[in-house]
Amino acid sequence: MNASRYTNTNIQTLIDLLNGSRVKNKDGNYSYEAFQYKRFITLLYDLINIPKGIPEMVGREILSKTVLTIGKEKLLEKRKLLREINIRINEHLSLPIMEYRLITSLSIKTGTLKTIINIGDNKIFVGYPPEKELLEERTKIISDYESTTSIITPKDYSMIIITSKGRTAHEAGEDALEKLEILRALWNYLLNQKFSIRISYGMGRQYINKILLGPIHTLHQINPHKEVQSYWFEPVFQKTNKLFEMDGKFNELQTSYNKIRKMINKLPYSDVIYKSLINYSKALDNLDYSTGYLQLWSVLESLTDTGNQNYETTIRRASFIYKDSEIMTQILNVLRLQRNKIVHINESSYQIEYYLFELKNSVELLLRFHYAKGIKCKDIHEASRILDLPRSTDVINEQIKIRNYAKRFRSK
Repeated sequence: MNASRYTNTNIQTLIDLLNGSRVKNKDGNYSYEAFQYKRFITLLYDLINIPKGIPEMVGREILSKTVLTIGKEKLLEKRKLLREINIRINEHLSLPIMEYRLITSLSIKTGTLKTIINIGDNKIFVGYPPEKELLEERTKIISDYESTTSIITPKDYSMIIITSKGRTAHEAGEDALEKLEILRALWNYLLNQKFSIRISYGMGRQYINKILLGPIHTLHQINPHKEVQSYWFEPVFQKTNKLFEMDGKFNELQTSYNKIRKMINKLPYSDVIYKSLINYSKALDNLDYSTGYLQLWSVLESLTDTGNQNYETTIRRASFIYKDSEIMTQILNVLRLQRNKIVHINESSYQIEYYLFELKNSVELLLRFHYAKGIKCKDIHEASRILDLPRSTDVINEQIKIRNYAKRFRSK
């Protein structure tokens, strides 16, 4: 696994800026002017292709330590920088794998669900209490958090424990949260499809998702000591969500969950679909519907493979999955205009909740197109080319006939 610069990027420009911010210390060594260093090192990370599997926090730490070590004595140079980064990446990969437990909570009413769910090598314990030592450590962190913020942590959310392994706390924590987010995203996806429209009158903003993360996640190393290694706060948490009661609902929900997981896992590009599902769920965590709307539009672009293409292509592909694609084209154009108003003039309609649900419905259908139609495509690019085809089966059949003529001609 090696780091390299991204194609069509010029990291030398930022390296030169970092070199220009070096200052000589009294001991004869060099350091960097603090503000300029923070600015340029943050940008430089995004121009370097850190291998997949290295968590962002670990990657940024490797880059920072490498720049500081080299810059202490001499000017940065592109080849040496990448070489030293790769040495540190290999050092990271040689670290021993440690066991961890991530403890958090979900807005499922306490006592309505107690189960264990396996995702890959991780086990997710829902509704189980942590071991005494871990609970004591977590309780102290929660107490400190509540004393310094105005947020009171929910008391009736179900406790969640995720087993995880990693070379560092960052690696284990990222792995555990990703697996929990896959579970939560699919649960919300299944529950949200029951509501194709919602218009709230005089109720204030309500969460769209039924199952939300609690505000505090704590990561505990199991061996050699049971101690807190890291903790962080959920940035979008604003208020306690209405508790979701799993009584009598879990078996049906989990049957559908398992069925969809099997279908997604068969896709060669399952990672793209899981990422889209997670981003779909995070978008609908927002009480700021305008922010959620923009995030959800990005999911639409991802599922139509049009992140670098124009809106006409996005709308044409997204409308393909509807029987009456002409009507849906007009609806999607309205949704595009709403997106542009939010982005370009910071204007959000008082009907934003309605538009958000329309967009939600389109994203949900696109997700189903990818995993449920038995489409055998090698990647998201090939699958999205199907969405460029004519809407009429008669036209498609005519094109197939012509292409078969061409095939026979070329094969002679």
